[in-house]
Amino acid sequence: MSKKQKSEAAFYELRQMDRKKRLNGMVFRYNMDDVLIERTEYKRGIKTGDYMSFNPAISIKVYGEFEKGEKEGPWVGISTAGEESLVFVEYYEKGKLLEKVDPATGKGGRITVVVETPPRFPGGPQGWGAFLKSNMRYPEAALKARAQGAVHVKFLVLKNGRVVAPSILETASPFLSNEALRIIRRSPNWTPATLKGEPVDSFMEVQIVFRLR
Repeated sequence: MSKKQKSEAAFYELRQMDRKKRLNGMVFRYNMDDVLIERTEYKRGIKTGDYMSFNPAISIKVYGEFEKGEKEGPWVGISTAGEESLVFVEYYEKGKLLEKVDPATGKGGRITVVVETPPRFPGGPQGWGAFLKSNMRYPEAALKARAQGAVHVKFLVLKNGRVVAPSILETASPFLSNEALRIIRRSPNWTPATLKGEPVDSFMEVQIVFRLR
């Protein structure tokens, strides 16, 4: 069940709830200009899964994941003002901050746009094709709508190979978008991009094509 709530505050929410009236699924928060400012995934009333927030005033997006209500794994902040740049990377375990990389200290720095070697999936194109074949599930809603085509996804490959912050650039159908994001989040570590022989954080773009048989 989906529920839309508005208030006198400067935002409104779209909520998915289960039969016990617990948050279950994605909760989308928009400002009064209909700009998405927060997206949080819940399971049985607890934050579990994908998270994104956007502050239009300072053009900063934050991506991360929750596990049973606590921050888990890498959380990244990206500036969307002009050329995208990495603001921070934080690493969490069971809600505890283990490490924070601040570009201002010289650790991290801007996301590399021009690299010597781009990120590479383990096994190259053949490995990527095999991964898609074994992990793709055609969404039921897309089958009913006879939706097919390409979904263009952008994500960040950290210098340790971890894939984070996937987003949809273009899609043939919104029914296919969530499945494309799910596939990227299941991805194993990539071989990171390199510059001057050293691994660097960089963006990667791929197209995932859905075809009806």
